[in-house]
Amino acid sequence: MNRAFIYSLLARDYGAEETSGEFSAALDCWDEWYRGEVPDFHNICVNNGITTVSRPLYRLNMAKKVCEEWADLLVNEKTSVSLSDEGSEKILRQVFDDNGFFGRINVLTEKTFALGTGAVTVRLDKVKTDREGRIMPSENADISLNFHDAFGIFPISWSGDG
Repeated sequence: MNRAFIYSLLARDYGAEETSGEFSAALDCWDEWYRGEVPDFHNICVNNGITTVSRPLYRLNMAKKVCEEWADLLVNEKTSVSLSDEGSEKILRQVFDDNGFFGRINVLTEKTFALGTGAVTVRLDKVKTDREGRIMPSENADISLNFHDAFGIFPISWSGDG
C-alpha cells in the first residue's frame, strides 16, 4: 500500500494534515519485528567450513508472542459486554455473534499492540431513511463491524498528542 499517495489524496481532497514519512517508517519497522523478519537482524552470515553463507536466524517470534499474550489477557472467554437495557443488549449480542466479534477483536488487539493503533468501524447496510436522512426502523437492516489495524487507518488531523 502506498501510504504517501493516500495521504496526498487526503490532503488534497479533505485538507488532511500531511504527515512525515516517520510514521510509515515506524509502522514498517514495528511490523517487521512483529512478523520476526527484520532483515538487518534476522539474516546472519556463517562460515560452513568452506565458505561464508547467509542464512535466516532461528527465531521464536517473541514480539508476536508478547502481543498475543497481552491480547489474550484483555480479550478472552471471561470477557463480556453488558448493557443496562435488556433489549439493546440482545441486539448487541446478535451483532457480535453475526460478526464473530470476540475472535476478531482478539486478533485486532494483538495487532494493535504490535502496530500502536487499531479501530473497529460500524457499517449499516440496507437501512431506510426518510427525506431528511434520518434512519427509520427496518427489518432488513444489517449492522456489520469492520476491524482495522494501523495500516488501514489514516489520521486526517490531530492536535498535540491526540
